[in-house]
This record gives sequence, structure tokens and C-alpha cells, in this order.
Amino acid sequence: MNETPFQQEVAATIALRGILRAAKTSPRGAAAGAAAYIEEHGAGVPEADFWAKDCPRENAKYWSSLANQTELEAFLVAAVMEMERSPILVRAAKRLAALGFQNMDAVDRAAFLAWAGKQ
Repeated sequence: MNETPFQQEVAATIALRGILRAAKTSPRGAAAGAAAYIEEHGAGVPEADFWAKDCPRENAKYWSSLANQTELEAFLVAAVMEMERSPILVRAAKRLAALGFQNMDAVDRAAFLAWAGKQ
């Protein structure tokens, strides 16, 4: 079903109100129900389209837009661990470091720079 962004926003608002209402009775139950729904309706395993001529980054970007937080973290960790087993290009290492740094707040950036200065 192709929903408009407005329809998606309305559905999300209704769902959030239901979760908040349930949380008044059972906060843990509401959290467990919301987590179970997200896990059930996540993006799943990314499909590798070996026949596509487009860039793998576009496929990754699309999958990651559908993935939930748990899936994103799991695949990121697995990918980084795999990269550790093979030679990593300096450019790739810089892109990964820059992305992580950009997503830190000021306190974490200062702590990271202090750590990096000791290396």
C-alpha cells in the first residue's frame, strides 16, 4: 500500500497515542509491545542485487532507510568487523571517522579528541 507522508504521520500519531495510553497501565508492557512491533516490521536482511548496475551505496541507502535501530547497529558492527579483517582504504577510514565525529555532541567530541591525542 502506497501511503502518503500525511497518512503515515496520522498512523504514527495514532500508534503513539495508543502506546502512551498503554504505558499508563503497564510501561513495560507498552515498551515490549512497541519493540516487538518494530522488530517484526523492520527491514529484515538486506537483499544483494548482483544484477543491478546501480551503485551498491544506493541499495544500502534504501535498505537503511527501512531498517530499525537494532538492524542498523547489527549490520554496522558486522561490516566494521569485516573491514578490520581486510585492508581498509585510508579514504574509507576517514569517511567513517568523520561520520562518527559529526554525530557526537561537544562533550563526546572533546573526549574523543583527548583520546585520539594519546594514541
